[in-house]
Amino acid sequence: MVYIPAGTFDMGEQDAAFIKNLPDISKIRFGVPGKRVRISKPFYLSKTEITYAQYDYSVEIRRREGQSIDSPETWTGGRGKQPVVFVNWFDAAAYADWLGKLTNNQCRLPTEAEWEYAARAGTSTAYPWGDKIGVNNANCDGCGSPWDGKQAAPVGSFATNRFGLHDMPGNVFEWTCSNWHDLFDGSEQQCNDDATDNTDRVLRGGSWYDLPDDMRASGRFNDPPGDRYFDIGFRVLCLSPIE
Repeated sequence: MVYIPAGTFDMGEQDAAFIKNLPDISKIRFGVPGKRVRISKPFYLSKTEITYAQYDYSVEIRRREGQSIDSPETWTGGRGKQPVVFVNWFDAAAYADWLGKLTNNQCRLPTEAEWEYAARAGTSTAYPWGDKIGVNNANCDGCGSPWDGKQAAPVGSFATNRFGLHDMPGNVFEWTCSNWHDLFDGSEQQCNDDATDNTDRVLRGGSWYDLPDDMRASGRFNDPPGDRYFDIGFRVLCLSPIE
C-alpha cells in the first residue's frame, strides 16, 4: 500500500477553458463548481486496483470460513494481475472489511474526496502527467496503449503518479464509499457504509472503455451499488500499512 499524507487541495475541475466549453448539464460530471477540501488524516491506499489474484484469495479464505461467496466472472478470461471487475459496491466494501479483519486494520473504500486527492497527488492538471492525454500513459479509448478500447491492462502497466499509485486514471472505474450528489455538499468527504442503502455511489477514474476526458482527475460518475459491470473495480484504503 502507498502512504498518502494529509493535506488540502482544490477538488473539481481546475481548467477554466475546459469548464467554459462544458454544457451546463455536464458540469456536475466534472465537479463544477469545485471546492477547497482538507484531508485531515493520512491514510494508505492500494498501490494498484485490486486484482483477481487478490480477490480470488479472499474468496478461498472466506469459503473456508463458511461464507457462501462466488468468484466474479471476467471480461477476457484473464485473472491473475488483471484488475477484478464484475464486482458491485457491496462486494468491494465486503472485501475491504475482510481485509481489515485479516490484518487487524481498519480498511474501507476511499471517499470521493480521498480518491481525487490521491489521484491528483499534489497536481492541479487534468492527468498526473499534465493537461494533455499524450500517448500510452494510461488505458482508455484513445490513450494510445495496446489495450485501448479492448480490455483492462494488467495492473501496474503504466507509470505511477507522484504518490506512487498506478492506474488512477483509466483501466477500470473504481468504487468509492461516498453517496452521489450532483454538487459537492460535504457528502464527498463522507462514507456511506450501510449495506442496506441502495443510494447511488460515486465512481471515479474512467476505464479502458471510456474517452480521455472521462479520465480527468475531476471526472465523476455514479451507479447503483448493486450494479456489476465489465469495467468497474476498486482499490482499498486502510489506516495502517499492509505489506
